[in-house]
Amino acid sequence: MGSVTVIEELPVDADRAWKLVREFDNLALYEGVVDELVLHDADGRIERTVRIGGVTLRQRLESRDDAARELRIHTIDGGGILQRLEAQLSVTESGTDSCVMMWEAEYEPMIDDRQMKPLIRDFYLTAIALFRRHLGDQPGEPQ
Repeated sequence: MGSVTVIEELPVDADRAWKLVREFDNLALYEGVVDELVLHDADGRIERTVRIGGVTLRQRLESRDDAARELRIHTIDGGGILQRLEAQLSVTESGTDSCVMMWEAEYEPMIDDRQMKPLIRDFYLTAIALFRRHLGDQPGEPQ
């Protein structure tokens, strides 16, 4: 079993950051990070199929806690590279106009972990960079 933790400080209010990233089903939010994202309603639970670099994953939103600003995501189908992946995305306040975004995952790879760990870490770093752009943390980017 492997694990990955990515922690980034953002110069925006925690509530503002959470309002953006809490949307597991926001297709536009992940544009540029994934090749394709399709939503499914599975008996009232939100699931998504994500295609990244030719690998298709199926994920389910396990919980969304607005008070704790936390998402828990379970990978149902790891596309032949993951046996299991449990992820948690959280946003915590670190100052008046700043917050910390943390993305953690525990996983069981079906490929060499020396390949898997950087793939997961790079996905999270790229997603956070995209969140920064959506939040207007980079000059000339959308808010």
